[in-house]
Amino acid sequence: MYFKDLRKRLQEYIDHCPVCAENQTLRHKPFGFLNPIDVPEMPMAVQTADWIVKLPPTSEGFDALLTVTCKKSKRILLVPGRETWTAEEWADAYLTSLRKCSWMIPMALVCDRDPKWLSAFFRRLFGCLNARLLAATAHHPQTDGQSERTNQTVEIAMRYFVTANQDANWTDVLPDLQSFLNSSKNATTGVSPDQYLFGFDLNTDALIGLRQLPDEDFRALRLQYREQADEALDFANVRMKDRYDDKHERKTFDVGDYVYLRLYHGYKVHGEKSRKFGP
Repeated sequence: MYFKDLRKRLQEYIDHCPVCAENQTLRHKPFGFLNPIDVPEMPMAVQTADWIVKLPPTSEGFDALLTVTCKKSKRILLVPGRETWTAEEWADAYLTSLRKCSWMIPMALVCDRDPKWLSAFFRRLFGCLNARLLAATAHHPQTDGQSERTNQTVEIAMRYFVTANQDANWTDVLPDLQSFLNSSKNATTGVSPDQYLFGFDLNTDALIGLRQLPDEDFRALRLQYREQADEALDFANVRMKDRYDDKHERKTFDVGDYVYLRLYHGYKVHGEKSRKFGP
């Protein structure tokens, strides 16, 4: 017996089977193509922020660290604090650090859905600063991969420091760590954040040679660094989207279509035992 397009028909039946849709384990990657955050025109105009928590308490009582990353130049700012701080206290520490390190107030800040960021205070504050607070979708870490990468690098560096200096505070290494990271070549841009902003690394002996350059040559060098980095950022975004889209499938829905909703941990609907709710 022969059935035309049997495999296709069988797959369509399984895809639309209510019992299968509700009970089978999902093996595919999340649906949808990647939409990278646009690279801003100005350095520090778009910043990403995230916390590293549960750190060993220092003599000053600090047990948390706010990492801030410039989306354009990849420059990093490290702000120590306490987990118990309120939104007002973290806002004061964040804005004070921006001023001390000559960072501009961002036009947009990409963050997770921590209650402090989503508090009424932070929303009013960013409204007064004429800045946007861009909170990531829950259970979707791809939104702010920049902060995740920064946190990983900072955590590894601090772990080495604490292991080698058991009696020292981890806050002692922050100035040198921040300076080192900002003068290190970024894999995406091809230049260090310092080179992107100033045309040279702030903590190297290269300044001696740069002092001998005429002003016009120095300005041309800084412009060259920025142009190369901007091209690298654009290319990296395109490549990242291509790689992501190759492994994912776009799904479209029409008005009136029925779909299942996946309930993540912490979300419950009365009377529903399954993590899939609907249609």
